[in-house]
Formats: sequence, C-alpha cells, structure tokens
Amino acid sequence: MHETGIAKRLLSVIHPMVDEKKRITRIKLRFGELKMVQKELLETAFSILTRGDKRFRDTILEIEIRPVRGKCNICRKEFDIKNFEMRCPFCGETSIDITGGYESEIVEMEVEDV
Repeated sequence: MHETGIAKRLLSVIHPMVDEKKRITRIKLRFGELKMVQKELLETAFSILTRGDKRFRDTILEIEIRPVRGKCNICRKEFDIKNFEMRCPFCGETSIDITGGYESEIVEMEVEDV
C-alpha cells in the first residue's frame, strides 16, 4: 500500500509549517492517474498516521485525480487518454507523448489558530 508512504511524505512536508497552536482543517491534493493513488486508502493511512495529533483533528482531505494526458506527434492535438488507449482520438496515430498523469502536489491547505 504505497498510500502510507505518500501520507508519510505529506506529513513530513506539513509538520514543519504548522506548530501546535494551529489546526489544519483542509488539505487539497492532486495526483495524476499514473500515480495509482486510491483515495480511500490514502485517507485511511492519513487518519492512522495523524491519530492523536491535535493539529489534524477532523482534517478533511480533498483528493483530485487528474487523467492521463497525451499530445499527438502528428496532428499536435492534446487529449485525455482513456483506458490507457495510446492512440490519438483525432487522427488515429499511435505516436503520442504523455504530457500529464504523473502529478503529485499539495494544491492548498487551510489552517486556523486554536
């Protein structure tokens, strides 16, 4: 379950930014589909790792999964790749570059004073 590793890395980034006088109410995350993140597993891992830490009491994780994106090397159009079909939906060519789907980022975070 690599979601535990993701949750640990997330907390290693957030912990130094938030002291004991703050509480994180919401964290918005964005992952590309190729990261293979399962929302429920990440939420569970995050909950277990933050249990007992008042800074994360009732923190809401918003997790957005972005589709795999491609760009055709022939017609140069960009598109979402569905079902890992590596063919341009516009011209039918298979010469495409993957341009998105690897994202892994903290988009925003809401913090309040306790």
